[in-house]
Amino acid sequence: MGGATETKWRTDAVESFVVDPSELPMADDTQFVREVHNTLITHLNIDCERVYASGFSNGGSFVKQELRVDLADVFAATSSAGGIGVPNGVPADYFPANGLDFRPHFEIVGTRDDKKIDACISAGDLMPGDILPRAVAVVVTTPCMWDGLQLYAEAVGMDPAVYSTIETPTFTQFLWSSTLLPGPGPTEYRFRILPNLTHEYPSGTNYPTDYVPILWTWMRQYTR
Repeated sequence: MGGATETKWRTDAVESFVVDPSELPMADDTQFVREVHNTLITHLNIDCERVYASGFSNGGSFVKQELRVDLADVFAATSSAGGIGVPNGVPADYFPANGLDFRPHFEIVGTRDDKKIDACISAGDLMPGDILPRAVAVVVTTPCMWDGLQLYAEAVGMDPAVYSTIETPTFTQFLWSSTLLPGPGPTEYRFRILPNLTHEYPSGTNYPTDYVPILWTWMRQYTR
């Protein structure tokens, strides 16, 4: 890449497919984030009850699969873009390490996200030229989407069978808010599908709706 070095947050996918640990040991990114957090709260006036994490693509996977597991005692809520739940495993793989801090998560994906479309085509759930479905009735019958959403809803501590939906011209939303597992306070898993969004974090410059303040406003209602 023109002499540039590409780096990624550590996730299972990166560890399995990007780097050979025998040649280049992977960094402990969760410990790095904890040390950054500890340094900041030592030197700055930070409300430790309102610390949040958000990520995109591989960074979103890092938030969902690593930070929410190993640093559940740090973050009050999290969000991500460019993902659809988690791809495999069992819910307990994504439970907080302390078994207590099940925190809320807000996730968004676009109907024209090429990475997710390709995964669905590979799974046999979409045909070449298709986009991700947005109609509720179609999403729940598309395994490459629905299976990961159900798995992650349970991983967040929700009852995957109990959810509500909204379909509007600007988004389709699934909301799981009926808890199965104990947590420190209110929690939920909120997932939105945005029409015509590609594999991007919608910031208002690359998409008509700026989701940065939407996600921030949603996260900041939660405290640790």
